[in-house]
This record gives sequence, C-alpha cells and structure tokens, in this order.
Amino acid sequence: MVIAKISFSEANSGNAKVRPVLVISTESHNKNRNDLVVLKISSKSISDARWEIVIRDAKQTGLKIPSKIVCDGVKTVCKEDVRFIGRLDRLTLKKVKKNLENLLFGD
Repeated sequence: MVIAKISFSEANSGNAKVRPVLVISTESHNKNRNDLVVLKISSKSISDARWEIVIRDAKQTGLKIPSKIVCDGVKTVCKEDVRFIGRLDRLTLKKVKKNLENLLFGD
C-alpha cells in the first residue's frame, strides 16, 4: 500500500481536485488492471469518526498537514492519475485493515 495523489471530483461538484488517497488494492490486482482501489484521505472529519484512522507520521507519508484515512471513503481511480508521495507505517496499516474488516464484515 502506498499513499498517492489523484484527481477526482466530489459528489455535487464538477471540478476535479488533486487529493491524497491510500491505495488498498493488492499488487496482483494493480498489475492486471487499469484501476486502483483507494481510500480517501482528508484533513477534516467527513464521516462517522469510527471509520477514520489518524495518520501519525506525516514526514514518511508525504502529507503536509495532519490527516485521516476515511475507511468508508472507498473509490476506484485510473492508474494513470496516480502519483506516489509516500508510505504508511505498519501500525497505521494494521488499523486500516481492522477498520475495513469491521466496516465490511461487522465487529
């Protein structure tokens, strides 16, 4: 998993903006497809807080401001629109995986 910047448009907005995301699809998926499965990253609380994971190590991730991974903000994006900016630490990745399990399959 990596953090990347992509261009996508929000609901109710015709403008595409460059936003950070976390790629969660596997390398084998990514190798054989033109799209990537990603989670939104935001500096604002935009959903139910239980689905947000705080990113602690901003230096390693390439993010400029404190941010959160929005686990219920799943999207697909074209590989060509992605640019690598950094990596996520293992502890935060574990939290994301656990949060996704709870979101998709229950507690």
